[in-house]
Amino acid sequence: MKVLLLSDIPPCENLTAGLVLSAMVRFLPRDSVCCFAVVNPHIDIEVSSEFANMPIVFHPKPNENWSWLPQRRFLRKMSSVVSFIGEGLLQRTSLRILIDKAVSFGKEQKVDRVWAVLQGQTTIRMAKEVADRLGVPLHSHVWDPFSWWAQANKLDGINTRRTQALFDNAIRQSVAVATASEAMAEHYRDKFAVKALPVISSHHRSMGRTPNVATGVGSTVVIGMAGQFYAADEWLELIKGLTSAGWQVEGRPVKIVVLGPQRPPEVTEAHVSFFGWKSQSDAAEILSQCDILYCPYPFAASMKEVAQFSFPSKLVLYLAAGRPIVFHGPDYSSPAHYIVSRDCGLIANRITSTTIFNEIERLVCDPQLYATKGMNAQAAFRNNFTLESMALAFNGFLAADIMVSNMGETYNHSLPTGTTAYETKLSPQKRRLSLSWQIWRRTKSLRDRLVHLKRRTRNVVKFMALKIPVLRSLHHQVGTLIVENRALRRQNTALGTEISRLRQLTVSPKLANLGYDNRKRSSVLSQILLKDRLAGKYAHSRSLVFTQSAEIWAELTGRAAGEGADIVRGTDLPGAAYQGTSAAPEQYVSCLFGGRAECSTFDSDLVWPAMKTAIPRNVFQSLVRTALEEACDRLVVFSKDSAANFVAIAVAELLSLPVHLVINGDTDSNQFAWVKEHVTLEVMKMQTFDG
Repeated sequence: MKVLLLSDIPPCENLTAGLVLSAMVRFLPRDSVCCFAVVNPHIDIEVSSEFANMPIVFHPKPNENWSWLPQRRFLRKMSSVVSFIGEGLLQRTSLRILIDKAVSFGKEQKVDRVWAVLQGQTTIRMAKEVADRLGVPLHSHVWDPFSWWAQANKLDGINTRRTQALFDNAIRQSVAVATASEAMAEHYRDKFAVKALPVISSHHRSMGRTPNVATGVGSTVVIGMAGQFYAADEWLELIKGLTSAGWQVEGRPVKIVVLGPQRPPEVTEAHVSFFGWKSQSDAAEILSQCDILYCPYPFAASMKEVAQFSFPSKLVLYLAAGRPIVFHGPDYSSPAHYIVSRDCGLIANRITSTTIFNEIERLVCDPQLYATKGMNAQAAFRNNFTLESMALAFNGFLAADIMVSNMGETYNHSLPTGTTAYETKLSPQKRRLSLSWQIWRRTKSLRDRLVHLKRRTRNVVKFMALKIPVLRSLHHQVGTLIVENRALRRQNTALGTEISRLRQLTVSPKLANLGYDNRKRSSVLSQILLKDRLAGKYAHSRSLVFTQSAEIWAELTGRAAGEGADIVRGTDLPGAAYQGTSAAPEQYVSCLFGGRAECSTFDSDLVWPAMKTAIPRNVFQSLVRTALEEACDRLVVFSKDSAANFVAIAVAELLSLPVHLVINGDTDSNQFAWVKEHVTLEVMKMQTFDG
């Protein structure tokens, strides 16, 4: 068996589709698959070294995106004409060349079947013709309906209908079709009388998390979300609902954790923490420490087909995290049907902010409901989305009878010593010579020139206008008002800072009730904050000090350390600086005690992956959870407290947080150099504790 994978995204690690294809390729024996990748030259795609032994060629695909053309009311028709002409030219030139090259590559590799991912005009137009000219069966793979792609890329109506017809014909002529959901598979079976199987992105069974859901939501409601913001309107309704409620649900503060390639729109950092792109296993770990997992899906009528037939990969990740899901999308969508059938979450079936807020409130208020949904989510992952179930479906789709005998096992495609490596990305030369790249560069150059011309024209008009006495006088008056407004803003900020400082100097009644003097507390914490202030750093930061040392905990908080975990949040900490050398008042610091532990020593020869596996899971998860609740910007640990150091470094690596290591002034900081290989480390020298 030799399979030709025809796709606009090859197996890779930095795109969702690439991750899914990587998992599927691992089901195939080594040397039984090759890839012809027609990639967007504007996207940075690189195959991991794991697949360097796989025969793969890269070619820039013709332009498929016409959304850069003017879409205003009176220019839309003109843009459609340009799209129509451009698509016609590309089909007669670039497309014919790509088909010839794909056929030549397939013959060279002696393939006996084509696995085509029908995503975009190019692969849709290529798939059936390449398979026919090679004389091999076509196996089509569909992520999303073509209607969504055509709408998003502003393809003209004529080419949309023509390409949709080619898409339908490719499905009809395929020996098997892999779909994104059961609903899509059923639709294709009914419409085209073709063998259609849902092959959904899945994960290794070990990635499934089993957090304790029996006790319900924590004292802080942490909502997790992963992926792209293609349902931006729904997301904004969630933010609107939480803002109206003062970012509280049933008196509990709410924090949102976002994982993905893009920052969430229109939110404040005080309530939303953005951790960027994470690996699937790291994302599951982080999401498992959230309380509720939020999955928005489009309500727009134009996206109805997508909602009906697509299945978001984030939903599988949510199930692996083992927490209840709140789905914010229409009832007719395939994710909604799945969640209802497995009873693993709640459905907010209207876009309004009150609807989504009410569903979140239901989970917060009802621990029994929360526990039921959470346990069902964990069971759904084990039953439907492990590699075993994915391998079974993929085997049926590709008729790969020589796959591994034990479903769920994978083949090793790593490059052996002495083997010739193939391309791992689109070469710079091919990128520069592609028509799409050339058009983009010339368009960018023209846009820059127009911006420069506009700026020059504005300056000339301004110069001429200021020659008129009345306009010149008015200009000076407006300028004076702007300067005064800025000065008032600075004064207002200074007054706010002074008010915060005065409030910090006030003795807290909570602290007085605990029976110790606020003025004598936390000298070490005072030093840390003071050093930051003098260095001009972290003026508005949220720091989390972590320790497993009873001595350090007592020094920081004035409390005796117990056997279990304890936390003192920033609002309850003593005034770190009663003296004149006060810390920046806008700094927020919390202290977490992770429970008593044996203090080990740093070892420069540590094998870090092995050390991470030895870290107690309960302590690790406690620190992750607290870091999410506190939305902290950094972790602070002490060199003497080695047990806590290892935990903090592992958590900082997971959450991409910097670590600040406090050491005694006479300690050699070079012994901690190994930490910099894993996290951003800043060593802070001061006289703190003995040893």
